[in-house]
Amino acid sequence: MLAAACFCPALAAAATAWVQASLGPALLQIGGVALTVHAAQGVAAVALHVVLLAAYCGAWAFKDLCFPHAWAPYKVQPGRHVDGRTYRSYAARAVPNIAIACGVLYGTVAHLLPWRRSLGFCAPEGLEACWPAYALAVLLSTTFGELVYLAAHRLQHDLPPLRGLHAVHHRVPAPVAISVYTVHPFDLVLQALTPPVLITLLVGPPACYLLGIAAVVALASPTLHCGYAFPGARVVAAHDRHHSEGQEVGWDEMSIPTRTLLSAVSSAAGWLA
Repeated sequence: MLAAACFCPALAAAATAWVQASLGPALLQIGGVALTVHAAQGVAAVALHVVLLAAYCGAWAFKDLCFPHAWAPYKVQPGRHVDGRTYRSYAARAVPNIAIACGVLYGTVAHLLPWRRSLGFCAPEGLEACWPAYALAVLLSTTFGELVYLAAHRLQHDLPPLRGLHAVHHRVPAPVAISVYTVHPFDLVLQALTPPVLITLLVGPPACYLLGIAAVVALASPTLHCGYAFPGARVVAAHDRHHSEGQEVGWDEMSIPTRTLLSAVSSAAGWLA
C-alpha cells in the first residue's frame, strides 16, 4: 500500500490541479495575495488525507457496527467488538488530532518544503520522471521514516514522561481504524508527524512524495489498527497484541519493503566483514 501510493506522482499532480481549479481564476485571494502553487499543494495534501481518512474509517465503522462478526477468522481478538458509543468517543477524540495533523501537513508542504528546496542540495523536482531513481528515493526515505517512527515509539515506552502521554493511546484495548487518532497531541507530533518533517529537512523530496505520504498515512495507519490480520498482514496482529498484551514493538512493526531493505543491508555488511 505504501509503495503503491508513493509510486504514483500522478495522484499528487491531479490533487493539486483539482485544488487550483476548484478555487477558480482568482485562486484564493487573501488580502490581495493569490494562492501560490506551494500553498495549493499544501491544500491538496490536506484534502487527500482528510477525504481518504474519512472514507476509509467510515467504511470500517460501517463494517464493525453493522457486520461485527464478518471476517471472524481474521479477527486478532475474537469476541471483542466496539459498540456505537465507544466509536463515537473515538471519533470525537480524533477530530482535534486530525486538525493538528492537517496543520503540520500543510505547513510542511506549503512552507517547510519550499524553504528547504531553496537551500539546494535536495532531490530534483522532476525525479519522478525517472522511475528507478524515484523508486529508490522513496524506498530509502520511507525506510528512514519508519526507523524514526520505531525509535520514537520505543522512547514513548522507555521514558517515563513520554510513557504517561502514550498511555492515552493504550487505553484502547481492542483497536479499530479511527482509534489511530486516540492519542495525546504531543504523542501524535512525536511519533506520526516527526518522520515526514525530518525527511523534508534532510533531503527536500519532491512535493509529489509528500502528497503520496499524506494519502498513504490516511490508509496505512487505520489499517494497522483495524483489528483484522488478513493473510500477509502480520504487522496488524503484532500491533494489536502490543495494545492488548503489551508486547514489545520491534521488527514486526515495519513494512515488508523496509524489512527487505534492512535484511539486504545486514547481509551485505556480514558478507563484507
